[in-house]
Amino acid sequence: MYRAAEACNSGRGRCNRTKGKSGGSMVHGTRWVLVAAALLSALLALAGAVRAAEGDLYSRLRAQPQDLLTVYDTAAEQDPQFRAAALQHEADQRLRELARAKLLPRLSLEAQYSQTRQEILAADNAVFGSGTSTFPTRTYTLTLSQPLFDWASWQGYQKARAEVRRADAEFAAQRMELLLRVAERYFAVLGARDDVASRKAEQVALAKNLDYASRRFRSGLANIADLNDVKARHALARADLIEDIARLDDARQGLAELVGWDGMRLMRLDGEMPLPRPEPDEPGAWVERAMQNNPELQALAARVQAAEREVRVQRAGHYPSLELTARHNYRKTEGTLFGGGSEVATSDLALSLSVPIYEGGGVSAAVAQAVSLKDKAQQELRRRQREIAREVRAAFEGMRTALSRIEALEEAVAAQEVVVEGRRRGQRSGVYTQVAVADAEQDLEAARRDLSRARYDYLLESLRLKRSAGLLQRADLEAINRWLR
Repeated sequence: MYRAAEACNSGRGRCNRTKGKSGGSMVHGTRWVLVAAALLSALLALAGAVRAAEGDLYSRLRAQPQDLLTVYDTAAEQDPQFRAAALQHEADQRLRELARAKLLPRLSLEAQYSQTRQEILAADNAVFGSGTSTFPTRTYTLTLSQPLFDWASWQGYQKARAEVRRADAEFAAQRMELLLRVAERYFAVLGARDDVASRKAEQVALAKNLDYASRRFRSGLANIADLNDVKARHALARADLIEDIARLDDARQGLAELVGWDGMRLMRLDGEMPLPRPEPDEPGAWVERAMQNNPELQALAARVQAAEREVRVQRAGHYPSLELTARHNYRKTEGTLFGGGSEVATSDLALSLSVPIYEGGGVSAAVAQAVSLKDKAQQELRRRQREIAREVRAAFEGMRTALSRIEALEEAVAAQEVVVEGRRRGQRSGVYTQVAVADAEQDLEAARRDLSRARYDYLLESLRLKRSAGLLQRADLEAINRWLR
């Protein structure tokens, strides 16, 4: 009994100690759970704050009409196409560093540890020991290499510089493209909105005419043909309005595709905005500017330069290379075949010359391939030069055409307003029928729609002209932005 109690007491002591350790682990684990919960709560709160901030931003943007620059700045941050181009540009900036690394010194450290077990079974030479021995060996090697002549790497570096110039020009072209896309989609919404407003005004006028014609028909003062004509016009105007509303919704979705969300309210273009003629007023001068400044052409020219360097890279396969190598080796062995250890430090300085003699015809084939690709790049540059020249002339003529149309349509709108007013008075006096009044009102709204489109066409053609000439920048949107109300 005494032994059992003693064992129990001894066991209880061990048991108490075990419980103490377990309790400490539980407290430690609980503390980590609390820390993790606190971190999770903080992250959730931060995410909620970010969503709330975004919601506040979008609410503010929806609450007030946005100008062209605000939409452009938002698109520059949200448009996936432009963001992808920016990331590609950032990645291409590393090409020069990667190529330059092949021209710079290379330093490496190699460490090796080995455990050797040797057993001498028999030996005629008395200097050898006998039996089994085990000993470690440690080796450290520090190597410094510097290419002295490597024509392929040098031409590769020059090629990388051309590739960076190409990347810069391509990103500049993407920025101009974003400026134009934002303007096109912004004005597409404004134009569609103007069409909807015009269709609504036309429908209201036709509804009044229909009501007036119905009353005159019931009074016996109008015939059924005039009444049906006005009914048909009113129904067609309603169908056109439905189509224009759908087009407005599609235009808004196109703008939302750039900025990442829908529901943005836009300003209106002031009809008093001055519309100057292109300066210089000669398409040949704009073509010359495009040949010098267009970033697409600059990118293709840089691509040709890179292809020329690639030809030299491949031709370097025929040239020798020269490299200087400095090496320091430290080796410590705590045992040898003779029984004793050693510690040796060795330093080497080597000059290596490598002369290619024959590569199975691979170098010549690579050179021929590079030459063909260079010629292809030159042809692509020539093709794009011709396309840009045509685009410049088309935008120039489109700008001048829009100006002429604006002048003519302004006169047409002013004259048609007089016609509408005159026919309304004539209708009341019995000179004109309701159909004649409806004709005049529809012609007036059509002229207003055409005038609105002509103004937007002028602005877009002016931006396209500058884009093709390589001169489009944010300041051009700022000039338009000052006339948005």
